Amino acid sequence: MIIACNQPNYIPWYPYFHLIKSVDKFFLLDVVKAGKKNFIVRNKILDNNNKEIWLTIPLKKEEKYKNICHTYIDESFKKKHLKHILHNYNKSLDVDLKNIIENIYYYDSLNLHKFNTHIIKTICDFLKIKTKIILISEYLNTNKIVFKDVRTLLKQILLKEKCEVYLNFKNGIEKKIPPYDDLSFFRNNKIKLLKQNPNYCIENEEYRHSILNILSKKLSLPDKMITYERVET
Repeated sequence: MIIACNQPNYIPWYPYFHLIKSVDKFFLLDVVKAGKKNFIVRNKILDNNNKEIWLTIPLKKEEKYKNICHTYIDESFKKKHLKHILHNYNKSLDVDLKNIIENIYYYDSLNLHKFNTHIIKTICDFLKIKTKIILISEYLNTNKIVFKDVRTLLKQILLKEKCEVYLNFKNGIEKKIPPYDDLSFFRNNKIKLLKQNPNYCIENEEYRHSILNILSKKLSLPDKMITYERVET
């Protein structure tokens, strides 16, 4: 069983979807706080002049302290973001992709994790990615697991799912964000830990932003440029 886990980011970049495509099950970590300055609530696109535009989901002050699964958003931003995207990509959008983008923003849930999950699943369908996507908030309820902290939670999931290979982004592993601060867990449970190297996307501006930039401009997907390296545990 190959597993990955990440937060339900807003219109993510392509390496996020490559990670999903590379595993059997992808867990969305929606039981941590939303915050205001991470990629759960914002991302960048390129305008017609190749300048960066931040698209940010506004959160009320009290909402930023809630877990993602309990965070609600103001619907007013949807029209603004949709307008920005259609304006900047209109010349290159085909009918199918335009319908998909409109479907994303016409989605009527005001719950942050449901809205972002809808985006992720919609784009996965478009890319023909069949990986099973699981919300951790729902997984906890189904399996009667009590959430204590991220480190303990992820370890519980990996053991319960009989994980053999665990993939994640290079930054999280190298910064030793839990559970990567305890590599002995992976070694003792015979779980291979692999980190994604998305250097090509980082170095090339058009690939560095939301996946919408790639899809709208019909750029080739950089699958062969994204690699996974085993981490010594």
